[in-house]
Amino acid sequence: MKLLLVAATELELQPILGEAKYVPGSVFQLLQKGDSTVDVLITGVGIASATFHVTRLLSSRRYDLAIQAGIAGSFNKQINLGEVVIAANDRFAQLGADDNETFLDVFELGFSQPNNYPFVNGSLEPSIPAIAFNLNFKLVQAITVETASGNEQSIIKTVAKYHPDIESMEGAAFYFCCMHMHLPCFQLRSISNYVEKRNKANWNIPLAVEQLNIALQKIISNSIL
Repeated sequence: MKLLLVAATELELQPILGEAKYVPGSVFQLLQKGDSTVDVLITGVGIASATFHVTRLLSSRRYDLAIQAGIAGSFNKQINLGEVVIAANDRFAQLGADDNETFLDVFELGFSQPNNYPFVNGSLEPSIPAIAFNLNFKLVQAITVETASGNEQSIIKTVAKYHPDIESMEGAAFYFCCMHMHLPCFQLRSISNYVEKRNKANWNIPLAVEQLNIALQKIISNSIL
């Protein structure tokens, strides 16, 4: 098994990586056992950085599985802070245009076809590998944004349009790249905050990071060690 772990920041993998600092594009081998390896790629935050660094790496190396691991905000308050979930699908939620009070995505604008591969009805829905199902985490609907939601009116519009459970800033880019490369993949997200009027006092990033890395260590132990 050649496993690739992808994260936007080293903070999200700190319990595994330690205190080392990595610039976007950093890729290194975390461990090796026989023919099995675990590589880590730190992409930096956002769609552009994730797309570039994932594509560059997958153009030169081959993996059996890629996992994007990170924290996320949850629209769904039935999901607990610190709970780890798997993104069953994802979409670029802010790629489009405002038409007065209405947001039109690129598919509604006619700039792209919603069922052109790798999209299905405008969504990215990879075939989630069996190893992910064995973890017994909730499968959720995700969106990817360039501006994290923190305005009540924009949140209402986003929920009405896409009915998301969680949001991140890189997930759809990761799925887009992996699906084009026909690489099995899934997103593992731990909830650091609820998507609401911005109030960092209500966040719990340390808990989210802790639970995320416990899940990752379990995956590594089951698949590599």
